[in-house]
Amino acid sequence: MNYTDWIQQHGETLQVILFFSLFPALAVLERLIPRRPATADRRERWRANLRLTLVNIVVILSLPVSFIMAALWAEAQGWGLLNLPGVPASLGLLATLLLRGFISWGTHLLNHKVPALWRFHRVHHLDTELDVSSTVRFHPVEFVLSLIMGLPLVVVFGLTPW
Repeated sequence: MNYTDWIQQHGETLQVILFFSLFPALAVLERLIPRRPATADRRERWRANLRLTLVNIVVILSLPVSFIMAALWAEAQGWGLLNLPGVPASLGLLATLLLRGFISWGTHLLNHKVPALWRFHRVHHLDTELDVSSTVRFHPVEFVLSLIMGLPLVVVFGLTPW
């Protein structure tokens, strides 16, 4: 089995393993080497943020499509700039990383500029403290809207699924 096939088969599992390994590791580091003293409401904030994270995981898992699935579909159809004949795999990978970052940046910018999107995105910014739990504090609708905004770009650019 080559690298591409392995990533396509196990990529989502790898993401879950990394998330559930790095998140607690960073939380422990934050506790051992705090940037500022912990506040009294820390435990309640963490409960709320983690509950929201669990809701988001359920939402993400229930969505019928993902960026990876869209990229696989575009690749199979030969759609997208990076799926044109003669595009080297290394260029496709580099361009995918850059374009994926651009899509995240662009949707984040829109979340700040468009009032209807800001209503959902501000959940992330309304946390009273900033710590590792803030990184997973998002309104579930924001994930769905980000997916809707990003899917056409994944297909048009033909991002590499692996």
